[in-house]
Amino acid sequence: MRSGILFGVSSSVFWGLSPIFWKLLSEVPARQQVALRIMFALPVLLIVLRFRGKSLPRLKAKTIGVLLLASMFLFANWSMFVWAISVGRIVDTSLAYYINPLISVFFGVLLLGERMRRLQWIAVGLAAVGVTYLTITLGVVPWLSLAMASSFGFYGLAKKITPEVDAFHGLAIETSWLAVGSLGMIVWWNLRGVSVFPAADITSNLLMALTGAVTVIPLWLFGRAANMIPLSTLGVLAYIVPTISLLVGVFLYGEQLAGDRLVGFMLVWVALAVFAYDSVVELKADR
Repeated sequence: MRSGILFGVSSSVFWGLSPIFWKLLSEVPARQQVALRIMFALPVLLIVLRFRGKSLPRLKAKTIGVLLLASMFLFANWSMFVWAISVGRIVDTSLAYYINPLISVFFGVLLLGERMRRLQWIAVGLAAVGVTYLTITLGVVPWLSLAMASSFGFYGLAKKITPEVDAFHGLAIETSWLAVGSLGMIVWWNLRGVSVFPAADITSNLLMALTGAVTVIPLWLFGRAANMIPLSTLGVLAYIVPTISLLVGVFLYGEQLAGDRLVGFMLVWVALAVFAYDSVVELKADR
């Protein structure tokens, strides 16, 4: 249990601090960052799978189709995340990952026929009020946060309906498909003379090469934690990620979180507190 919590906290801290790393690449166009991230993540994933020694199960056509769809949602999420960091919207990414668990629960009800408990309905309702409040007071729908949360929610949904494929094998398959297009784009950018990699300086090239490890390491830590501690505990630890990102955006990069925006975030925080409390109560009841 202690080791599992340590792995879980480590993965959350790693993800929470990751905007600092991606901020170092803000001079690289977002689409090139994503393509390089995919290209460098694939060999790291293959190395991890080689050491894990688990063979890939035979996949049905339906499973392959779902994984292909999952890769598109993953690509969309990565693209929005990288772009948000590069234009100084780290706070918006934190809001996305605050509301993501609630959106995932809502998707389960809407698409899988799952039932929500009373406190879960209250939590989702409070989050909806918070997002509506932000929309009215700021005069614009927080589309980036909603799109990021929804894309990752759909990605999680795809994983849920393909339990025969573990997280690393699934991610390796998805990244392999995305790598084909990414490699083509990198070659095309180099032919046109607009590619940053490998034309940049040594430091920049090294940072771009590290994008694969930065992508895979927290996933490996998270996978170890998932095998050791209850999912409800892991879910609560996941709130560390947007909290650290929020602090990084506000105190390190001077992004704004005050007035009406703070009120909207507070409504979402209350929703998460209700959701976390319900998860703990349900865990005790199961025991």
